[in-house]
Amino acid sequence: MTRPEKTGLWFAFAEVMAVGLVPAFSKYAVSRVDPLLYSALAVCVAAAVSLGLATWHGELGQVVDPRFVGWLIPISLLGTTATTLLLFIGSRLTDGVSAALLLQSEPVYSLALTWLVWQRTPSHRQLVGTALILLGIVLVLYDGTFRIGLGGALILLAPLGWQVSHMLALRVMPPMSPYALTAARYLYGGAGLVLTQMLFGRASVRSVDATALAMATFHGVVLFFCGTLLWYETIRRLDLSRATAIVTPCEPVMSLVLVWALLGGLPNIYQAIGLLLLAPGMWLVVVRAKAAVEPPHAGLEL
Repeated sequence: MTRPEKTGLWFAFAEVMAVGLVPAFSKYAVSRVDPLLYSALAVCVAAAVSLGLATWHGELGQVVDPRFVGWLIPISLLGTTATTLLLFIGSRLTDGVSAALLLQSEPVYSLALTWLVWQRTPSHRQLVGTALILLGIVLVLYDGTFRIGLGGALILLAPLGWQVSHMLALRVMPPMSPYALTAARYLYGGAGLVLTQMLFGRASVRSVDATALAMATFHGVVLFFCGTLLWYETIRRLDLSRATAIVTPCEPVMSLVLVWALLGGLPNIYQAIGLLLLAPGMWLVVVRAKAAVEPPHAGLEL
């Protein structure tokens, strides 16, 4: 194994830690702070940090370039504004374990969109993996009845927003750099969240205390900004399919460990069986056969 590959593995591990903390910390935060207000604060922090990095790289002009703005706005509204609201509001309405497991539906959306956009037919392995993921999701949502709670439904929609945003992002990257695209997502997405808070928010900014501000700062810097940057650093050193195969099956396990550590919640019997189906299902979906040809940048995370 080369030195860049070893470094890439360390970045992948750090990314798993950052992303794995998202469900637990989101549930912890929005149980104490209004979700609309908290989402606006956290994304504004991420915007400030990412804009600073884009400026340092001399790429700030790309963020407001008229050639890209028409793409950047829907990318940001889908990938940041809508998904953040779905995640935070859904986390407030459901338990942390369910949130952690339901977010692992993203490979299914990625596979479906890859088929629709690039007309790439899924392999038998991927179809089996998709079936396992869907069955695992059903078990996670099952609570002794066949009713699906609103919180779980909202969480389940968030990965779809990420994947559609990823597909749109391929229209501008390249020539846009990852740093400029990240800054644009948080800038325009943050503007959408601030506007949502102004129009529909019930909590006032004056209600933000030091604890809420510290949580929003941590979320914006570590979970939003660093999570994105760590992913980019990973795929700079490892090919995309290998990085995805390493990261994707590890995230739900790490999420559950962190949910237990932070919230004290353990999976019930249905959630535990769902996890046992989700992990191999995700592996089957993201690890393609050696002879398969991967579409350019398919499944790119931002």
